[in-house]
Amino acid sequence: MVSQENGWYVQLLGTLTATRRDCQISHFRTQKIGLLLAYLVYYPTRRHSREELIEILWQEVDPSTGRNRFKQTLASLRRHLEASGAPSDQLLWTDRTYIHLHPNSVMTDVLDFTAHLRLANQNTETEGKISLLKQAVELYGGDLLPGFYEDWVVRERERLRHTCITALQELIALLRETQAQKSAIEFARHLITLDPLEEQSHCTLVRLYIETGHRVEALRHYHETERILREGLGTTPSPELRLLVEPLLHDSPASPIRKREHKPTLKGKESYLGNLSLPLTRFFGREAEIAKLKSLLCTENTLHASRLVTLTGPGGTGKTRLALEAVQQFGDYFTGGVWFVPLADLTKPAQIPNTLLKVLGIRPAPNITPLEQAIEHLYTQGRERESAPSPTLLLLDNFEQLVAGGAAIVKALLERAPSIVCLITSRQHLNIEGEREIALMPLTTPTKIEPPDQLLRIPSVGLFVDRMQSRRSDFVFSEANAPTVVSLCQRLEGIPLAIELTAGWARTLTLSEMLKHLESGFAILSRSNRDAHPRHLSLTATIDWSFRLLSPEVQRFFAQLSLFRGGWTISAAESICEEAQTSQYVELLCNCSLAIAEEVRGVMRFRMLETIRQYAYQKLQESGDYEPLSKRHFQYFLALVSKHQNDDTLPDYNNVLAAIEWCLSESEDVGNALKMHYEASMFWGGYGGWQEGRNYLARLRNRFWERMSQEQKAQALHMEAIITLRQGFTDISKELCYQALEIRKSVGNPHQILASRDLLGVVHLRSGDFETAYSLFEEGLALHIQITPNKAFVAGCYHNMGRVRLAQRDLDAAWELEEKGLSIYRSLDKVGGAGLCLGILGEIATLRGDFALANQLFDESILLFRGNNERPRLAEMLVFKAKVALCQEDWEVAHTLIEEGIPILHELGDRPHCVQALLVAAKLADGEGHYLQAVRLYGAESYLREQIKLSIAFGGDSQSALASLRQRLGEPAFDEAFQAGQRFTFTQAMEYALEKIE
Repeated sequence: MVSQENGWYVQLLGTLTATRRDCQISHFRTQKIGLLLAYLVYYPTRRHSREELIEILWQEVDPSTGRNRFKQTLASLRRHLEASGAPSDQLLWTDRTYIHLHPNSVMTDVLDFTAHLRLANQNTETEGKISLLKQAVELYGGDLLPGFYEDWVVRERERLRHTCITALQELIALLRETQAQKSAIEFARHLITLDPLEEQSHCTLVRLYIETGHRVEALRHYHETERILREGLGTTPSPELRLLVEPLLHDSPASPIRKREHKPTLKGKESYLGNLSLPLTRFFGREAEIAKLKSLLCTENTLHASRLVTLTGPGGTGKTRLALEAVQQFGDYFTGGVWFVPLADLTKPAQIPNTLLKVLGIRPAPNITPLEQAIEHLYTQGRERESAPSPTLLLLDNFEQLVAGGAAIVKALLERAPSIVCLITSRQHLNIEGEREIALMPLTTPTKIEPPDQLLRIPSVGLFVDRMQSRRSDFVFSEANAPTVVSLCQRLEGIPLAIELTAGWARTLTLSEMLKHLESGFAILSRSNRDAHPRHLSLTATIDWSFRLLSPEVQRFFAQLSLFRGGWTISAAESICEEAQTSQYVELLCNCSLAIAEEVRGVMRFRMLETIRQYAYQKLQESGDYEPLSKRHFQYFLALVSKHQNDDTLPDYNNVLAAIEWCLSESEDVGNALKMHYEASMFWGGYGGWQEGRNYLARLRNRFWERMSQEQKAQALHMEAIITLRQGFTDISKELCYQALEIRKSVGNPHQILASRDLLGVVHLRSGDFETAYSLFEEGLALHIQITPNKAFVAGCYHNMGRVRLAQRDLDAAWELEEKGLSIYRSLDKVGGAGLCLGILGEIATLRGDFALANQLFDESILLFRGNNERPRLAEMLVFKAKVALCQEDWEVAHTLIEEGIPILHELGDRPHCVQALLVAAKLADGEGHYLQAVRLYGAESYLREQIKLSIAFGGDSQSALASLRQRLGEPAFDEAFQAGQRFTFTQAMEYALEKIE
């Protein structure tokens, strides 16, 4: 038996999920990892050779590649298993040849399923056999490994499905023998889902309905079987089935139903059944969602593509309005009628049937429940006008407070009235089999300022302008107010209700005043409107409605999550909120449209819309959880940043900023504040945050300077020197370096002194003082070897010395030094350092004219930096490789490289490398014959290089190119273009560099 304490339980039927204690693995990084686990546990007693597994998993690749992939997949599987806290070798035993499972370490639902069937076959008592068969059928959660199509999976999937069908047939027969027809009906329905084209299964269900007196259901299912057989096999029901229902076909309905009054349709067609009214306001956007709804609800091939579609989304996202607009566009398809059923005021699911009768215009009858009466009416109406069922649409609006008990009512409607289609708006899906969910997000918002006619094509802007003009007829959308409108739509996150509420103040507030109010809170997001439901009188009210539907425990957890900025992972929420049911609560919040799930770089992350987060944040501040939660938030992200220093695309960047903000505002811990800034300094550039990092550092110095130790002061100065150097402020960086060095000398810490000297060497290198730079690096190398065992520092000295020799054009010496640095970095597996050395070697190869070698070196460097997510270094290498393309006159490749590299450098604020990129762009324009563009870029490069005091050694001399251009264009044209370039700002220059002149 599998130990309940240490064993694994793996579900293979209907899913692939491995569970041990409280750990559950349901998402694998790649499908092959899941398939490897599935194969091993499906055949748990076998010893599998590695070659056998490689052949099963990677039939299409050569053996060498297969072995390499298998090694990586097995290692990844071990990491997945170790997430449970247990060593992976408790489950997996491996040697050089074989892999097999630890005895008694794993149980699967397939083994459970077959074991119950085996026991059922051995049991001679009817009740015992029925019990075991029921348990076996319940264990069959669906087809084996859905989504996998390997030969062994398909073969076993069919075998298990056939086994389950046989078990169901035996179970149904036993239940009929014991007069348990009601239970038999349930399993007969299940049987049909496994093999819908097997007529005998349908015949069994019809017979059971007749035996239990459910004549309407029997007739309904007969007609459904007619359709299934016609569309699936091109046949008609057998004589046996027709004979069974013959008496029912001649019976009339139990009670006559009066026909509905015909009304004009929204499109002006002759007549239709329903109660929809024409909306009074314009509709914007949602074309994709309407097309999706139409494809799900309407089709020419079958009666219904999907009979239950639920529009979900946070309050205020326009679910009802979208549903009405969609039905207006394609409602004519539903010849049986379109009925809008408002449920917002209902508090109990039991009220739904009476509301439905009221909408349908039916008087409640005695001796029949309202639900049965509605079902009979809808079933009969669906068949009374045509020989084939007429589809009828029920638009059930605002369902979220009724989901718990209301889902069963919707299921009954769908099962017993085959012509019914349900379109539901709700903040939570119903979780009914066959339900298709469309999660509605806010409207698209603008990302930049554009001409007004372009902006009006963006749905959020179009909605805002339309609603403004409905309140103020003199409002004109123009270039002057476009930036403010863009800011408003962005601030309102494209939420339709928020946009309408804000525009509702058009007669009282200017656009700027609206924006100012929003920046200080959401009080503006309310209105007085006699036509609006109370939930939609303010944005707070609509969020509050969802909040009140949560249990107190989930309400508290919801508030705690508001501390996250930019989202969270399950592990982060578990660590910071210290909630045992984190996964379940997060899933519940997603189901209630209070949180959004999305996959980021292979990891599931969750977030709230900012309006919802601010609502929750207010709840958090009202509780006693804020202070301890903030401390745990800071500690968690300090640890995360320490672990991911070089991960410049860290998704939790905004959480790090929030932690720093809390530290600067509310914490008194100087040491941790400095540590966070030091760790974060490695990825400020990854988000264009060099200036942001410098601003935070200035605030830290202002707040804590008097309380800092000398070492802490030196560290703060050193960090600011790094940032200012990356920004191109060489003089400021040099002054900060010397200040930090003096303090460190007074303290006497040799390691810190060396760090300051190394940085000073880079500063002197940038400013063109090569001899001083080389002396600092050379002396530093000797000291590093003498006092520190850290080989990475030694490699760094070799690399920096090589950079100096390259700037001096001593290519042989530079090559030798970079090779030494590269060798050490590779021995230490330091990807970043190796990438930098390869880049310098690539530059040397370019200067030597060995372009094939240069491309090879740059490609390897780019591969390392891209794989390590080091965007700043990646951008540098892309620009350097573009130089090689220029030398080869491969203009298209050069364009491709700088089009990726320049935007990153500009975003990061790396001005020294931006200047070098401008020189590359100028040479590219010159080479392509765009001479005026080239001169302007040369002018911009010259002026901006002088501004940041960057040595001419970094980029190369452009005098000969300028002389040639002056001669080609003539003195006046050349001077005008050069001076125009010198007036460019950094941003203007970088944008102009990317322009393609036709």
